[in-house]
Amino acid sequence: MATVLKDLWSEVNFDNFDIETETPVRLLASQASMLSKKTKGILEGKISTYTEKNAFYTSFYIVAPELDNYRCTLMRMVSGATLYPVYLCGYSEPENYHDGIEVKLPGTNSDEMPLASYVAFDYDELEETVKQILSSKETADIIHSLMSQSQPLLPTSPF
Repeated sequence: MATVLKDLWSEVNFDNFDIETETPVRLLASQASMLSKKTKGILEGKISTYTEKNAFYTSFYIVAPELDNYRCTLMRMVSGATLYPVYLCGYSEPENYHDGIEVKLPGTNSDEMPLASYVAFDYDELEETVKQILSSKETADIIHSLMSQSQPLLPTSPF
């Protein structure tokens, strides 16, 4: 007699997923694209994501193509399999600084995780946190410095 397999996924509606949901990585990617447009390509925003120990690590870089593709890490984000919470560390607060927030994600060992500067429990909190980092004095200083250094040198006069 054949065993009848039951569908145990009854609580999940596979036909009703909103793949257009704003996600933390999409937010960073859109801001990276805007940096490139705002600086007319003098600087580029890039993101990079990798997984390790049941967590996603996403870095936001400012890249200066004219400076041998110099990259400055502006912020890092750590998240789990669910969209939230996400933990962020900005440029001016390096990972594992003494007053950091402990990263607590299901399936991870918090002793092995970096400390964070910020935690966001929903999209609005994340958007506000990213805005704080992007509009900080430190970020403005980095952008101005890299843009200045990226300008082509004028030829010197022989006289």
